[in-house]
Order: sequence, then structure tokens, then C-alpha cells
Amino acid sequence: MTLYKKQCLSCHAADLSGRVGPSLQEIGSKMSEQQLINTVQDGSKGMPAFKKVLRADEIETLAHWLSTHTQAEGDDQ
Repeated sequence: MTLYKKQCLSCHAADLSGRVGPSLQEIGSKMSEQQLINTVQDGSKGMPAFKKVLRADEIETLAHWLSTHTQAEGDDQ
């Protein structure tokens, strides 16, 4: 996803495994889409807020995409 690559990759890695920021590989099983919207919008624990960087529809699209990640790549379960 282009939006992820432009805004999130530097902290969360291309494969969502995490770098400076935590892994997002299974974030959809840990946070609801609304929680993800709130976190991207308002920031959290060292993560900057993106409400002045991204439009509301971009944040919603990103949160929806992240919410579909419920298991790490390569997991068979």
C-alpha cells in the first residue's frame, strides 16, 4: 500500500515487522479498526499524530488495511 510505504515504513518496516516502532504484522488481532484510526490520528507512546499530515479518509483507509493483518507473514495458522 502506497500510503503505508510513504508514512509508516520507516518506523514499522516494509514487512510490518517493526523497527523503531512495534511490529504491525498481527495488529488486526490486537486492535479494532477504530482503535487504529485513533492511534494514527492522535499518536501514541512515541508515535507522532498524523491528523495534520493525512486526510481523514487516508487515515481510515490505512486503518482498514492494517486491521486485515491478523497474523504474521509466513504463519500457517
